[in-house]
Amino acid sequence: MTFFLSTRRSWITGWILKDLVFFPVVLALGVFFWWGGLGPVWGAEGEAPCLDCHQAAWEKDLEKFYVHAPFREKSCRRCHVVGSYKESQTSALAPPQSAIEWFRRNQVPAREHWFTFAPGLVSDPLWLEIRGGNQRQNLQPVRLPPLARLPELADDGRPPQISRVEVEEVSLGVFVSVHISWETDEFADSSVLFGVGKLTEKSSSDFNLRKDHEMILSGLKKGKEYRFSAVSEDVFGNRAVSAPLTFSTHRDLLAKENPSDPYLPDSDNPDLTQRLRRAGDQYLLEVSARYPVVVSLGKNSGNRNGPHRLAQVPVSLNDSPHPPMQGEEVLNIHICFECHQNINEAMSHPVNILPPKGMIIPPEYPLLADGRMTCMSCHRRHGSDLPFRMIKSSRKELCIGCHVNY
Repeated sequence: MTFFLSTRRSWITGWILKDLVFFPVVLALGVFFWWGGLGPVWGAEGEAPCLDCHQAAWEKDLEKFYVHAPFREKSCRRCHVVGSYKESQTSALAPPQSAIEWFRRNQVPAREHWFTFAPGLVSDPLWLEIRGGNQRQNLQPVRLPPLARLPELADDGRPPQISRVEVEEVSLGVFVSVHISWETDEFADSSVLFGVGKLTEKSSSDFNLRKDHEMILSGLKKGKEYRFSAVSEDVFGNRAVSAPLTFSTHRDLLAKENPSDPYLPDSDNPDLTQRLRRAGDQYLLEVSARYPVVVSLGKNSGNRNGPHRLAQVPVSLNDSPHPPMQGEEVLNIHICFECHQNINEAMSHPVNILPPKGMIIPPEYPLLADGRMTCMSCHRRHGSDLPFRMIKSSRKELCIGCHVNY
């Protein structure tokens, strides 16, 4: 037994001494590969160059209890960098993201999108922003010929045919709301007439043209029976109103499980096609894609080079060591939904809207430059010691910051 213990002790001692000898070698090799070959570079993820300037900010928010996963992983470009910086290796005439004013946004993914706009309100070229599938962002120009040269879309004088009007969900949360959907046989806008007993109220209008429509009515009263009608108007003003239906706010109605689109893109290329036509005195832009995408339409703004024109600049990997950054609206609203696609709008506060008239928003609730609310109006961007990275310690405290009579 004594011999066994002595032998074992000698073996352990030798093992420790051997590792102490090789430890500096292993450490040196690790440092060499990290700084010499595998260290921070602008590669597939390579976000470390951000920390060359923003190290202090990163360390400060990293100490928080709840930290945004991409921030913790140093994946800065996942949210902050314009997608074309990673995609394109060649220069293309495009304005910086912050210099595009997005005046039409179809946020419901679809294979077809229609946009109408008056000639005097736009610049040449316009810009399409495409999101969907594996593609984070793609900017494409839209060249506008004179309106008179375009083929005309004929007005058949017939209003859209409304079908499949359904109450998708009733939520009795902090805000009583209802989610309504319907379909039309042609592209048209969306609104809802509603009221208790009579149709005395009207929702805001969604002027994005689509065939699959949805509206969320909020600010309703609990314990009431409401009547409603779906309203859609085509590009020529032909208006359709559905037969009145009802919904109740006595209890919650859970949303149904909707099957997702079965098409899974096998590449980043949506095979986008554009078609311009004339609808009365307006341009009509028709956009088609191989798989469902979200499409936004923007125009040049800011410093103009002639009427309705922004001096264009090349956007290229080789032009600057710093990548082009997302605009504030994309960064604070639209980029969030790329990962948080299952956020239930009826259970969450609306975003991309202006506060009601007369409401005072405290300075600790950040807004966009034009006053619109964003996801970051209630949540910290990188890190917080509060659940869901909220700016207040409880949901009620968060609400009464603006809704003082809540």
